[in-house]
Amino acid sequence: MRIYSLNTRIWLKRLQPERPLRLHEVPPAAWRFFAERSDALWLMGVWQNSAQDASCWYTADLISAYKAALPDWRPEDVSGSPFAIRDYTVHADFGTLAGLARVRKHLNSMGLKLILDFIPNHYSKSSPLIAAQPKAFLQAPADMAQQDGNTFFQAPGSRAYFAHGRDPFFPAWQDTVQVNFFHPQGRELQLKKLLSLAPLCDGLRCDMAMLALTSVFARTWGPVIEPMGLQAPAKEFWQQAIARVKEFFPDFLFIAEAYWGKEPELQALGFDLTYDKSLLDYLRAQDCPGLRAHISNSGGSGRWLRFIENHDEQRAAVSLGYPRALAAALICTTLPGSVLLHDGQLTGKTVHLPLQLNREPGEPVHQETAWFYGALLPHLRHPAFTQGDWTWLEVAPADPGNSAQHLFAWLWRYEENMRLVVVNYSEDQACGRIRLPVKRQDTVVLQDLLTQSLYLRSARELSSPGLFVLLGGFQCHLFAFSLTQA
Repeated sequence: MRIYSLNTRIWLKRLQPERPLRLHEVPPAAWRFFAERSDALWLMGVWQNSAQDASCWYTADLISAYKAALPDWRPEDVSGSPFAIRDYTVHADFGTLAGLARVRKHLNSMGLKLILDFIPNHYSKSSPLIAAQPKAFLQAPADMAQQDGNTFFQAPGSRAYFAHGRDPFFPAWQDTVQVNFFHPQGRELQLKKLLSLAPLCDGLRCDMAMLALTSVFARTWGPVIEPMGLQAPAKEFWQQAIARVKEFFPDFLFIAEAYWGKEPELQALGFDLTYDKSLLDYLRAQDCPGLRAHISNSGGSGRWLRFIENHDEQRAAVSLGYPRALAAALICTTLPGSVLLHDGQLTGKTVHLPLQLNREPGEPVHQETAWFYGALLPHLRHPAFTQGDWTWLEVAPADPGNSAQHLFAWLWRYEENMRLVVVNYSEDQACGRIRLPVKRQDTVVLQDLLTQSLYLRSARELSSPGLFVLLGGFQCHLFAFSLTQA
């Protein structure tokens, strides 16, 4: 599955800068763009955040990020984090729930699934839910809160102190309030929200999903939990929540943003897909031994969501550079599982835009990148990739004096149709031989789908000693051939 991630506010303003469209006003041709390139559309940031949190939008680090991305930025270009929401209502700028339902119906008619955000860990610190259900949020003893004004705050009109949402490795997010996963009301609040969201979309991308795990919550909030007398729940939140939603919506897609090696645990709890950040780390480091081990050991699993950039990460055009970003893209898009295509990736954008901004700078199209994705993406709809069987292939040195350590290869098979991916993930020329399961006695025609070049090879040679490949730095092949005689 290819999931296209889209910053909703930025895209709507791109379509019509003078008065940004609302979702139900978007013309069909604009939606068709995504249907031609992906299987699902993640509309990021559709929920209502709060202007009451504006003081948190102008910290020194954020202002620095604004200047780097948009040198002529102005205060009106800042709309705040789309992940610090008041509640799960469509942002007033984007329309209504009814309008969102119409959009989903239209997307589904084109074969596109609609993915929306679920932020399990926190809400906006000005959310009305705090006053309505205070026990659903993590409260702290007054003395502890008064000693740490960065982690805790006193809600307006309340004597209680609450925790800001946080990642245990970073300071608290000042515009948020932490959900209490060790209190029944906190878990019940989020379960009800999930059940209310499931009829609106085909899946949810769950922000920082590992923060709701019992072990992570306990480690993050231990000093608060102990004096409050909170006890760890008997079951994991995700185990209960995912099972409950799938009772009513069995095909609903749960996607976890996940790190720290928690991905297998989240998959075991019911997530259909989890982020594969390790793959990106190996690609960025150009760590071919690590990349080889990662792919050969876990590449066959279909429950990974792979990416070379997203809204949190630096643009691939910058972090990887051309042409390495294209070689990395071929790796990501042709491994089992799903791939996340970030808005702007297909045209080689370089600016990493802070989520708080509502305006983007103009950037020229990188023609080689646009050509590459235009050549690649249509072929990924072939049944070989969507229904076929995947096999990792070893690449042998072409002769004792050569190394094939930077060459990667795998095979997809659907009936008699084969797709062979070969990538040189280094800046140096590389050559090797790849043995293919060909039993024919005639000549085999291999067509490189990226360049349309044809290669005629003896079937016996392909079987042993194997297909000889010679690739320049970061070059690659996407071969199509058949196991049957022509």
